[in-house]
Amino acid sequence: MTVFARAISVLTALFLLLGGLLVAPASADDTLRVSASVTSAGPFVAGNREDIPIRFSVTNTGTEARRLWGAARSVEGSPFDIRYGTWGDMERPGPGAVVAPGETKTLDLVGYTTSWAGQPRVTIGVMTSPQHWELAAATEFTFPLVPGDVTDRIAGVVFTDANENRVLDPGEELPGISLKVEKDYKPYRESVSGPDGRFSFTDVPVGFYDLNYGKAPAGLLLPYNSRLRLDGTGTAAELKVRARRPMSESLKASVALDRGSYGAGDSARLLVTLTNTGRYPLTEIKAGCDRYGAAQHLVTTPPAWGELAYGGPGAAIKPGQTRVFRVSGTVPQRGDDYGIVSVACDFVDDEAYLDGAAQAPMVYAKVRSTKTGDTSGEIFHDKDGDYTVDEGEAVTNTKVGLRDVVTGRMAAFATSGPNGKLDFTKVPVGRYQAQVFGPWTRIDDYYVDVWPNQGSMPLGALRVVPRQG
Repeated sequence: MTVFARAISVLTALFLLLGGLLVAPASADDTLRVSASVTSAGPFVAGNREDIPIRFSVTNTGTEARRLWGAARSVEGSPFDIRYGTWGDMERPGPGAVVAPGETKTLDLVGYTTSWAGQPRVTIGVMTSPQHWELAAATEFTFPLVPGDVTDRIAGVVFTDANENRVLDPGEELPGISLKVEKDYKPYRESVSGPDGRFSFTDVPVGFYDLNYGKAPAGLLLPYNSRLRLDGTGTAAELKVRARRPMSESLKASVALDRGSYGAGDSARLLVTLTNTGRYPLTEIKAGCDRYGAAQHLVTTPPAWGELAYGGPGAAIKPGQTRVFRVSGTVPQRGDDYGIVSVACDFVDDEAYLDGAAQAPMVYAKVRSTKTGDTSGEIFHDKDGDYTVDEGEAVTNTKVGLRDVVTGRMAAFATSGPNGKLDFTKVPVGRYQAQVFGPWTRIDDYYVDVWPNQGSMPLGALRVVPRQG
């Protein structure tokens, strides 16, 4: 054990004995009693990324209900605060929490320190008005922080995982990879992996850092970055940075809904098919769906995904094997506002390599609806490529249709006016792609969602070029 590690152990033991003990409340109201303690031993590292869990309780020993708000203040040492939202109703501003006579209200708060300025001492308590900072009842607590003058080391090896076993094997070392360390999103230091794939940054002050990686050799993927917590114990001194082939090269994915149309709120079944076309076994495969929060996406729960559940153990697929998974879901309750239900999923064994995930083609089904909406846009020949309708670029008297992405049918038409303006009214709700008629070809391939009550996505700027031939 290093000298520093022994010092940390002693420091932790001291705070376990003293840090969680309550100081006599500096109470202006003897009918309120509060207590607070840090529920994890630490030591913690100063910085906004470190959560510090606190169990806080307030008891009303009086005969009348009290409406209370919570607050915490640094007394000395490193600045401390409570993360916004963890006070619940006791948050300021907010309604306050009513504590009945004889009731004890307990909260699990989350705190953090912003920087090192000595070992912290914190006062925490309750107020009887959100406008006044005076605490009606309070106590103090402390917790161990790693001193800011302690240093650590960032080191490891970059390797090419040629046989996909996630282990550094002889001959897999990868030299010449750029590595950049950032602190608070600002450049700190940089290096390049050596002939043996190794790299090292010494005498790095404790704290939180991002290790960013440069471009990998053609056909390989590196993680975008690694988030590091340095506490002086060498936790980032033996990093294994894996360069790998994209999972999409060996995993083929598809999804299919069990019906072509649904009603809002209907149950739906999703069929997921995964095939390993590579030479090596694939393990820990998990699904990532609706990453951008689409309102019309099929609603599912983690248990419904079984082995593929996000955050779960993942599925294994042998070389040449195809596995089929059945997932239950629900069409959104407002599905009749959207006219469709969609499914967009990718599959990967490690989120650090999301750029190489196996993407399943997006699928749609209709949601029955009688609702309509409006959308508008403008069509123009963007001669200078600035995405702006400049003088002389508007395309007039040209017919444009909206083609349903599910049925393939045209649902509405409009003809551009003097300024290239297009107005589509009373269009059945749904998702559409624009089709241009006449001597023009559209440049951009995007869709437009038509919703009721002025909720539609505008068709926007429809750029075209003269049709060839």
